[in-house]
Amino acid sequence: MELARQGLAKVTSYEDRRKLKYRDELIQAQDEAKQKKLGVLK
Repeated sequence: MELARQGLAKVTSYEDRRKLKYRDELIQAQDEAKQKKLGVLK
């Protein structure tokens, strides 16, 4: 979770697999990092 929050990881989810427990939180953290232009998500 912290890597996504810092913009150092990209969240990938596949529809044909079961839902990840923290999927929504990870995507939200990634979106916030994109907005703040952090890490590799600039």
